[in-house]
Amino acid sequence: MTKQTRERVSIYLLGVAIGLFLVGIYFMGRNMLQRAQQQQAPTQQTTP
Repeated sequence: MTKQTRERVSIYLLGVAIGLFLVGIYFMGRNMLQRAQQQQAPTQQTTP
């Protein structure tokens, strides 16, 4: 493995890690928003 390919792989892995991090934050935020909406209007849910 040459130095250039190692740098490229590390940059790629860093990008993947940042992407997964952002996706996790996005889903966490969406879940929190859904919970807040459920707490505000619990009567809208008719499903058992």
